[in-house]
Amino acid sequence: MAEGYEAGLRLLDELKEQGQLRGYAMLPAARGALLLRLERWQQAAMAYRDALALSTQDEDRSFLAGRLALAEAALS
Repeated sequence: MAEGYEAGLRLLDELKEQGQLRGYAMLPAARGALLLRLERWQQAAMAYRDALALSTQDEDRSFLAGRLALAEAALS
């Protein structure tokens, strides 16, 4: 993100609003990744929970669960 993480979040939010990627687990996962970098732990955890709810691939779910655990650990 050459323009920064906040700019990336705005782009992801625009994609979400357009609805074309509705149901695509990697959209909230990408949002979670940016939120982690911004140390917005609660929002990152929520984004990863959303991604997990949409994901059907075991490998993806394992990765997302690990990122969720990272965000939740930072909350403590």
